[in-house]
Amino acid sequence: MGETVKSQPLTRPLGGPLTRRLGGLLLPRIKRGSSLIALLAILAAGNTALGDSVLLGPTPRPLLVRGEIDPSLPTGAERWSQLDLGKIGRLRCSPQLPLCVGSPSGTDGESTRALAALEAAWKHLVIALGLSEPLSSDAGEPLTWILEPTDRSMMSVALHPRLGRPFDSASVVCRSGAKNPRLDLERDAHLCVGEGIAARLDAGETPRNRRAYALSLWWSLGSPRDLDVQDIADSAHRDWQSALGRDDLENAPLTALVFEYFDRVRGTAAIDATQTGVFALSAQHSDPSAPRYQNHPDVFDVLRRSLDDDHAKLAQMWRSWAVARVLLAGDTGALARLGWVGDLGRLEPAWTLPVSSLPRRVAPAYPLAPLGMTAVRVLVDQPLDHQTLGLRVTWEPPSSFVWTVLKLGPDDREIGRVDLAYQQRATLAEQRLVLDPKVRSLLVLGINLGGVDLAHPSDPDHAPFEPHGCTVYLARL
Repeated sequence: MGETVKSQPLTRPLGGPLTRRLGGLLLPRIKRGSSLIALLAILAAGNTALGDSVLLGPTPRPLLVRGEIDPSLPTGAERWSQLDLGKIGRLRCSPQLPLCVGSPSGTDGESTRALAALEAAWKHLVIALGLSEPLSSDAGEPLTWILEPTDRSMMSVALHPRLGRPFDSASVVCRSGAKNPRLDLERDAHLCVGEGIAARLDAGETPRNRRAYALSLWWSLGSPRDLDVQDIADSAHRDWQSALGRDDLENAPLTALVFEYFDRVRGTAAIDATQTGVFALSAQHSDPSAPRYQNHPDVFDVLRRSLDDDHAKLAQMWRSWAVARVLLAGDTGALARLGWVGDLGRLEPAWTLPVSSLPRRVAPAYPLAPLGMTAVRVLVDQPLDHQTLGLRVTWEPPSSFVWTVLKLGPDDREIGRVDLAYQQRATLAEQRLVLDPKVRSLLVLGINLGGVDLAHPSDPDHAPFEPHGCTVYLARL
């Protein structure tokens, strides 16, 4: 299935029903002449596909075109930095499952508890959910979790690439700091097995996306910990203006929120089916001698292709994601399943403006990276009776932005929404906003769709990212 996605071109066959009908009716009846052959060749090789209309006849239909990517651009993560070159030492292995735990300076009791947690995570994710079983290495080494005598705060994952397979696959070796006072064996065990599943599906995917996949599985099946709340809170205060990047594991919770959103709005009843599906469809085979994985298509390419590479659909998708993200702290919206994060997951607006202070023109402190968001809150600080505000937003080309305005009532519950029209290649949008007495505040949301032109959308693999600035102007009318 993944091979089909890679091998089929994105363009439709040139020449429509009219061309085929001309060829079928005329060629048997008319002698082959150079003029007729030339005419049919022009129709078949034209730059516009033809579609039939019952009333108007043949009408031009634009082709779906994807621009060529410069082969010198990196399209995946580095190989060497992900290889497992550390010492493993003595292992304690499961008698039933292909799992091992190493604790170079730990006690047998510590290894036993870690192995029990790893077995429980395997049973949750592989046996109960039926997800793909993590691979063993070419040398027969199973999934391995090392408890190092360090205070490492975040679990690291290294790869043992599997050679000779049709797609990039690998086994994993996870490493946690045994002296870390916040070490949670159950959480790290689930993340380790989740990363093993992701590495089997697509070892060429970025470390950040693999960790995000494992986090989304843990949030769905495990009992979220204080560390999970802290991760999402950090993304609310720091990461939400940054890009959905390639290698930075610290920002993986933001990508995990995106995966969770897509699973809720486009998935099935199966838990995390969407994330697993896009990982499987994005698999590819990289040149073993290349310094980087060939991560094209990646998971975001698959998501775009599922929307037919339609710019308007993509804009609406990211607009809806932005709304779901700001409503995370509540009990409604696509991310309501993560409501356990509470108010710590609430986004901090770049600006908070009372209506009495308008007109105002503001801008975020820093330009927005591709797929980064900004928010401006407008507080209704005086009684209003159907007061009308004017909104004008501008941004830097060549990037595209999409904007929406949430009308919030008591307790920041959404009571209305105004979507600004998305226009390709535009750098300005305007909207009248009517405030009824129930509105307590407005939240103006903008998201940078990125990309250098319509044929080259934003791609998390193509770093460094070019941020773009924007301004928000509000006035009473």
